[in-house]
Amino acid sequence: MAKLMLVVPDLDCGGAQRVMLTLTANLARTHHEIFFVIIRGGGPLTGELPEQVSSITLLPRWTPRFLLPPLALLCMLIKLRKQKPAAILTSITGANLVTAVARKLACPRARLVMRHENTAPNLKGRLRTFLVSCLYPTANKIITVSEAAAADLVNISKIPQPLIEIIPNPVDPEKLNADAGANTGNVWLDLPDLPVILSIGRLVPTKDFGTLINAFYRLTRHRDLRLVILGEGPQRKLLEADVRELGLDKQVSMPGVVANPYPWIRACSLFVLSSRWEGLPVALLEAMALGANIVSTDCRSGPRELLDGGRYGRLVPVGDPVRLANAMQEALATPYNPAPVIQRARDFAPNKVAEAHLAHLLT
Repeated sequence: MAKLMLVVPDLDCGGAQRVMLTLTANLARTHHEIFFVIIRGGGPLTGELPEQVSSITLLPRWTPRFLLPPLALLCMLIKLRKQKPAAILTSITGANLVTAVARKLACPRARLVMRHENTAPNLKGRLRTFLVSCLYPTANKIITVSEAAAADLVNISKIPQPLIEIIPNPVDPEKLNADAGANTGNVWLDLPDLPVILSIGRLVPTKDFGTLINAFYRLTRHRDLRLVILGEGPQRKLLEADVRELGLDKQVSMPGVVANPYPWIRACSLFVLSSRWEGLPVALLEAMALGANIVSTDCRSGPRELLDGGRYGRLVPVGDPVRLANAMQEALATPYNPAPVIQRARDFAPNKVAEAHLAHLLT
């Protein structure tokens, strides 16, 4: 047995956080001692941690953002000196950087494996790029989720290619199907003859929900249907203004973050990913595991790899509301068989992905 420390910046409803929770549950079954560290407390996914896993929150939710890096570093130093893990697995850039410094100062013998889930646009900013270039190479291994994410990391930060390993995100169909049995509480999804289009993600430019709303508006000229966007973020007011301007107030709903989105995915008529870029989108992978009918932008990177070039879902150009609307209309009008999509999602079984991570943590 080895003591393994897993570190995340928070437990908000992000794809990277869900992946770490899935990895945690599967690593716990290997009988190694797992210690889960949450840098900033709170978040809708807090209750998703496995009961048998020890966890600690370093800082309260209300900690000012400008104080987060130094306070997080101080707390990480203390915890590493106390816990003395054999290996550390971190995810998301901020947590990766803080942990890299703390490990170097407090626990240099521990193996460090970082997960980097995004592509080039998420590394914009000279300071962040500089810190990534300096601190990521101190890790024993950097895991990216796609070939495009690996290539971008090498090109932008000049990290040596041999340091990088590509391991896709996991998806657990059994857990998703169990969670999907709950009630959504959404009246639209309870109406059998009303088509509902669903999308999930932070309300940020990356997800390009503005294009999705525009495409949806084009569809409403010809039929009665609804659009639900689950998530929260700084673009809420802008997107709500778009909805009002297009007269879609009664046809578009943005209920915010939903801790259990899986009943919504199972009940929807169509799942749409409208992103401008991704790493390997967890929401899309989860939609596949639940057999959703899928339309996605052919963004960099992830959707083309997951959907096998369009074999398991329709791919459209980024930022094109006309092509997106046409694909959505076609998907809604064509008989759909979910079985091949569900089978494809089994390629990303969590036990296989966890074993791949464990090999790098213990090597």
